[in-house]
Amino acid sequence: MSSPISSSFDNAALAQLKFDAKIDPKAEAKQVSRQFEAIFINQLLQSMRKATIKSDLFQSDANKTYESMFDQEIANQISSGQGIGLAQEIERQLFDMQLGRSQKPSATDAVNKLPNNALDAYRASSLPMPLPGKSR
Repeated sequence: MSSPISSSFDNAALAQLKFDAKIDPKAEAKQVSRQFEAIFINQLLQSMRKATIKSDLFQSDANKTYESMFDQEIANQISSGQGIGLAQEIERQLFDMQLGRSQKPSATDAVNKLPNNALDAYRASSLPMPLPGKSR
């Protein structure tokens, strides 16, 4: 398992990351892209929490604080593992821009880079099924 991601709201860690990026930008691009992915996942989790119906019985400021901290930790854990693929794409685009190879990706390129397990299941479910006894 890779090293844990420091909090995106920790000013000292961000200052250290900025300093390290000046020395070796390639090595720190992975960490920066993972932090961005963690922030994005955190925003997704917060949006999902807002969209759910909640009882007023257990709602308090303390509960909201703990939920926010939990969402941050979940986002950090997801992006420190395999993630959702956003970090790898950001890292690739950063290096393409540095090398002057920037090009506009097509929608097909983005779909082909999705994790195959979910994509293959979707493709299989959307294909027309052959009729029994008929061959093509």
